[in-house]
Amino acid sequence: MTTTESILNKIKDWPIAASQDDRKLFYDDGNLADLEIGKKDMVVGRKGSGKSAICEHFNDKFGRQALQTTTTDFPWNLFARLQDMSFAAAARYVTVWKFVILRSALQLLDGVAPEQAKTIYEDPTVRTFLLSIGVDPRQNLKQKLGDLVSSLAQREIKIAGTGIGAQTSAQSMATPSVADFNRIVLSAFETINVPPLYILFDGLDDNFNPHAEPQERREYQYQVAGLLAAAEHIRSELRDRRPIRPIIFIRSDLLDFLQGLYDTNKTSDRSVNLHWDARRLARLVNFRLSRELELSSPEDDFDSVWTQVFTRTQMSRGKGRSQSSMFDQYILNQTLQRPRDVIAFMRCCAGAALSMGKERVPVDAVRSAQQPYSTHFKNEFINELSPSIPDAARAFKVFNRLRKRHFSFSELSDELTQMQQSGDVDLQGKTSEQFAKTLFEASVIGVLAPGNVYEFRYLVPSSSFATRRRLGLHRGLHHEFNIQL
Repeated sequence: MTTTESILNKIKDWPIAASQDDRKLFYDDGNLADLEIGKKDMVVGRKGSGKSAICEHFNDKFGRQALQTTTTDFPWNLFARLQDMSFAAAARYVTVWKFVILRSALQLLDGVAPEQAKTIYEDPTVRTFLLSIGVDPRQNLKQKLGDLVSSLAQREIKIAGTGIGAQTSAQSMATPSVADFNRIVLSAFETINVPPLYILFDGLDDNFNPHAEPQERREYQYQVAGLLAAAEHIRSELRDRRPIRPIIFIRSDLLDFLQGLYDTNKTSDRSVNLHWDARRLARLVNFRLSRELELSSPEDDFDSVWTQVFTRTQMSRGKGRSQSSMFDQYILNQTLQRPRDVIAFMRCCAGAALSMGKERVPVDAVRSAQQPYSTHFKNEFINELSPSIPDAARAFKVFNRLRKRHFSFSELSDELTQMQQSGDVDLQGKTSEQFAKTLFEASVIGVLAPGNVYEFRYLVPSSSFATRRRLGLHRGLHHEFNIQL
C-alpha cells in the first residue's frame, strides 16, 4: 500500500463525533489560551462548529483537573423543582447551579489534593448537608450530575432558608441549605492553593427546542440563564486566582434565545466565539492533512499540502463557465462552512478515490462524493430539525416533488398541502409558512437578494424570511433530491 493510499484510508475513517477523533488532529487556532487561564469561560458557536472538540481537548489535556459534565441525559424535569422562589424567575436556578459547580470542584479537589478536600468535607455544615442528600463525604464522591440533581429534588432539600422542602420542624431547621453549603465551600476555595479545576458543561443544546410550548421553553431558558449567571458569580467571587474554572459550551442560537432573561451582551467579554470562514477552514484542513502526512511542520502554503492528497485545486463549473477553486468555492459551497461538514465531504472524497483505485483524489472522485455527502447533509438537517419538525424525514420529501433549485413560497406551500391531504406528511399543526421559516433559520433554504444571489442564514445572519421572496435550496442538498446543477 502506498503512503498516499494509507492517507486516504485515514481520511475515509475520520469520525464526525469529536469524542472519537484522533487527538493529534485537534486544531487550536490560538483562542484556547484565554480559557485555560480563566480569562474566558464560554465557548459559543453554531451546531457542528467544534465546541465538543474543544471540550474533549480540555478533558484530555487536564486529566484529573477536569470534569466533563454532559447534560444530554440531564433530568430537566426534576431540575425544574429546584428553584429558590425568593428570587425573580430568571435568577431562581443560580443557587443550585453554583452548588453543582462547587460540588464538582470538590470532586476534582479530592483527586488532586485529597488532604485539602478532607478539610472542607469535615466542615460540620458541609458534612451535614451532604449526608442530608445521601452523599457520604468520604465514599460516594463521584456522583453523576443527573444523579445529584435527582437526589436534591427527591429529598426536597432547602435552597436557601425558604423554597422547596422548607419545613418548620426542628430537624429541618437544623439541616443546612444549598446556600449554606455554597458559602462554606466557596470561602474555602478562596484560601487554598491548588491547580485550576475545570468544570466543563457540554450538551446544553441537546434539549433545546425553540418551538416547544411557551411554558416549557421559558423554563428551559430560566435554567440555562441560571447556569451562565452562576458561573459568572463564581468567577467574580474568586477573581484573584480563579481555582475553579467552569467552562460552558453553548450554541449561538440558544444564547440569542436568552435575550431578555440574561444580559447576553456582556457575554462577549467572556466568550470564545467559533466563527469559521474559508480562510480558517483552510488552515484547519491544512493542519489535519499535515498531521496525517506526518510532515515535520504544517506547511504555510495550503496548495502544497492539498495537492499531495487531491490531484487538482481547480474544478470546472460547467461548459462555458469559469474555473473555481476545488476547496473554497466548490467543496465549501456545499457545506454550512462548519468543520464537521468539511470533514464529512473529505471522507466521501477519499472513499470515492479508493473505490476507483486511485492514489490521490481526482476530480471525478470529488464529483462522485457529492451524492453520499448530500445524503449525509440531509440527515444532519433532519436530526437537527426533528425537535421542531417531528415528521422532518417525510417533510423533506417536498423537495423530491419540487425538483427545483429555486422556487416560490406558493409552490412549496402547494406541495406541502397536497402531501398533508394524502397523508404523506404530518406537520402537527404547523403552517406552511412556519415550516418554511424553520427551514430558513436552519439554512436548508435561502432567500433571493439583490444581485440575483441567494442569502443563507449561516452566511448572512441578518437575513430575514418573507413569503414574497424567491426561495433557493442549499447547494449541498441538490444531489439528494436529484436536482440538476
